[in-house]
This record gives sequence, C-alpha cells and structure tokens, in this order.
Amino acid sequence: MNKIRFIKLFTYRGMRIKMHWSLTLIVILGLLGGLLDISVPVGTLSFLLVLFIHELGHVWFAARFGLKTLKIELYPFDGRCYHQSPDTPYPNYVIPWGGVVAQVIVAIPCIAIHYFYSDGMRWRFELPLIFLGYVNLFIAFINLTPLKFLDGDKCWQLLPLYISFRFRRNKAKKSEQKHRHHRTVSHK
Repeated sequence: MNKIRFIKLFTYRGMRIKMHWSLTLIVILGLLGGLLDISVPVGTLSFLLVLFIHELGHVWFAARFGLKTLKIELYPFDGRCYHQSPDTPYPNYVIPWGGVVAQVIVAIPCIAIHYFYSDGMRWRFELPLIFLGYVNLFIAFINLTPLKFLDGDKCWQLLPLYISFRFRRNKAKKSEQKHRHHRTVSHK
C-alpha cells in the first residue's frame, strides 16, 4: 500500500510545493471551522501563509547564491526548503537568515497597519494582520533560537565565520598596502 505523506500543492519554475498530510488535515478542519466562525479559516490560512513566507525567504536567499530550490515541504509547525548544494559552506549559514528576513519584511508593515487602523476594523480583516504581524514576528524570534532543529543553529554560526572573513580580509589589505608602500619606496 502506498502511504500518502505529502499533498502536492503546485509547482513553480520546477520547484515543488508540498504540504504534509497532517498540515493538510489541519487546513481542512480550519476551513470546515468556517461553517461556525469565519475567523477559523482566516486564522488557519494566515498561519499557513506565515510558514510559506518563511520558506520563500530561504528560496530568495538561495537564489542570491545562484542555487536552484528543488522543493518546499510544509509541516504543521515548520517547513523545509531544499535547494542545490553550494560550493562553499558560507551560503549554508546565510540562507537560514532568509526565512527570518522575509518574515520581518512582512511583519513590520502588518503591525504598522494594525496599530494605526485597527479601530473599527472587522475581526476577519484584523486577524490576518495579527498573524502576519505579531505572530509572524514572534515565530521569527523563536526561530532564531540556536537550537539544532531551528534556523538559529546555522544563523548564529555565521557571526564567527564573518568575523574570521573580515579579519583575513583586513590582514590581506594591510599586507597589500605594505607591499605597495615598499614598491613605491623601492622605485625612488
């Protein structure tokens, strides 16, 4: 018997977007909850959008390194972005920041809109702003926790790598300036 683990949502430029069966079940229950209260499917879809935005951030950063994203898998409380393997380890520490950056880019205007315009706003319009703003930002900060199963594990490893890179670059620059100075002096 073939086990169904993922439901394919769509394919975009060769990238497969799939949802785990458990998340699919949650979404279906959330949509059915709309029979009782419209805020249930609105909240469910808003949370799904938060997950998707995070993964799109990884896609965006991977593309900056010329890496093709192969697939995105969405689970009930996280997602996975699979891309081509980079030639150097550096992108492996930068790409995890993409999810958080995308979340913050979406969260800030949503929080601002909610803050300035929430008076008199209907709940079904306010709920997506709450999810895409406050909840999104909270999840982004949680995701930066340096735990093995979160992006923060790789994100914070970028800092010593960057400091080491800057140190080597400054050292090389000083060495080049020293040699340039000696060449200038030797040609007089």
